[in-house]
Amino acid sequence: MLMRSFVLFLLLGLPVMTLAAQPCLLQVESQANSLAPLRRQLAAAQISEEERYLVPAEMRGKISQLKQALAKTADAAMRCQGRDANPKSLQSELDGLLRASQPKSASESDFFYGAHLRFRVERPNGTSQLIAIMASFEIGCGYDEMLLVYAFDSNGWKRKLRWQSAPYDEVKGAFGDFFKYVFVSADRTPGWRIVAAHGTPWCTSRWSKFAVDVLEPTSDEDKPAVLWHKENGYTRFLPEPTLKAVGGGFELRVEGATIEAEMMTRAHIYRYERADRTMRRVQPVAVNVRDFVDEWIQSRWDEAANWTSRNAIAKLKELHEKLSPSQESAKTALAFSYGPVRSCSDGARHLQVEIDAEAGSEQRFATFFQVETRQNGFMTLFSADSHADARCAGADLSKSWPR
Repeated sequence: MLMRSFVLFLLLGLPVMTLAAQPCLLQVESQANSLAPLRRQLAAAQISEEERYLVPAEMRGKISQLKQALAKTADAAMRCQGRDANPKSLQSELDGLLRASQPKSASESDFFYGAHLRFRVERPNGTSQLIAIMASFEIGCGYDEMLLVYAFDSNGWKRKLRWQSAPYDEVKGAFGDFFKYVFVSADRTPGWRIVAAHGTPWCTSRWSKFAVDVLEPTSDEDKPAVLWHKENGYTRFLPEPTLKAVGGGFELRVEGATIEAEMMTRAHIYRYERADRTMRRVQPVAVNVRDFVDEWIQSRWDEAANWTSRNAIAKLKELHEKLSPSQESAKTALAFSYGPVRSCSDGARHLQVEIDAEAGSEQRFATFFQVETRQNGFMTLFSADSHADARCAGADLSKSWPR
């Protein structure tokens, strides 16, 4: 491809005047050259270990300029591509440009603002008309990432969407830690939307928050329409969050907090489907029945009610208000611990989950949740009481679960 010859000339330091017959490549060269001074300025920033979470004032504008230069470099590179653009080849060529713009005093192992600059190029499954490019770079103690989406028409490849963070004065303002996206169908045909999920980088704690947005392109590619937005807590690092398209919706899996202190974390499932002009959470919401009860307690009632039997909705709503840690009216915070999970003699689909709670040293109580399990991870809470169901005397199933 033409880009390969350009990258070779750039890396070897040979005169680029021989490329004058290739105006497309000269535009790519011009945009790529704008990266070098910005990267030198970012690399020169002096940041103490104690203030890694702060973004120096002089760096904030430089970060925005770097993102703009990266977007323009990707734009120029895409203008040189035909309909059959190969994502792997394009990524290799863009990486070559980044190596050429790296400060001469820096190596790939160095730690500085703008370090470990990377492009990731992908073509969504099932379409030849779209290409997504992710650009990422290091900041104080994490990464910032930006998403660019290009569509092909009779005039070539044109950028249709750009999704990035607003300017920030602390590293937690970046779209980083993880950044996942999937394409989903739009209400109109032809058309597309993107579900984009990102974490929040930080310098110390593994506890953080994620955000997920449903985006639709507009006439201004830098300002996509945010059709839906959600934030929640998660725990950073392993395991890696996953995001996949499910019908017209999506499923995001992250590690997050439990209601009890011994295990601390568990897998959280956030599956949503389109409902009119918003998104509605649907099952599965947990990987096992104990996690289901944990999620029922943690979730807002408007969500938990959908996983609750209509026959006991009033009583179970009262219990939810009593147990839910999100209730601002709760006078005393409850400390939870997991009890046994037992099978029941009236059918394999009936399981009992014991949750113990403590409100002060003299207020201890147990709640026995009766859950109906079905295929595909769907579950329904149909009863809960302060005493166990006599039919549920099987062995503790949770003993064999990984901790």
